[in-house]
Amino acid sequence: DAARAVHPGAAEQCDGVDQDCDGKVDEATVTRPWYRDADGDGLGHAGVVQQACRAPAGYVERGGDCNDGDSSLISLNACGHCAKQPVEVCNAVDDDCDGKVDEGRPGGGSNDWKTGPKADGSYDHNCDGRAEKESTADGGICRCKKSFMGTPLMEGEDKTPGWVKGVPECGKVGTWGKTCNYQRSAARCEWRTEERRQGCR
Repeated sequence: DAARAVHPGAAEQCDGVDQDCDGKVDEATVTRPWYRDADGDGLGHAGVVQQACRAPAGYVERGGDCNDGDSSLISLNACGHCAKQPVEVCNAVDDDCDGKVDEGRPGGGSNDWKTGPKADGSYDHNCDGRAEKESTADGGICRCKKSFMGTPLMEGEDKTPGWVKGVPECGKVGTWGKTCNYQRSAARCEWRTEERRQGCR
């Protein structure tokens, strides 16, 4: 008998052979769970298991693959999702779940001037590390022009529009001087103004 270990009453071994000739293979041997690895990434599906003394075809020793249909997805990301690790973008949200918001000056922010804050209360809408004000122009004092003799004229100086009572902070309302005109009712030159909210980005 070339197969001395194969006969009725022989001890069954984990080798794919029916040593004891009872019609069963590898029974009564120590088995362990094996997990189906459909995507071939070396980690199997925890819910598809076979008990065997050796690995069945397509099964591996370790389970826990969160997506056994995609070899690039093995474990949950930092946010607890079976997906690629999210990238931080400028939106006042902790996109990558590292406990920090908009760190590293990420892209995706807005370069528009906005008068309201982001969700985190800041005004750095483009995430460049600072809250840039839309205008810091100081209108200064509005005076009347003078004649060659130094006499005040009923005409305001040529002034560049700007803030006339201090530059407001982001989101705050200030007084914006539009034109420097002679005001007959006051008999002097004054700014024609409007209330304006400071935008930032």
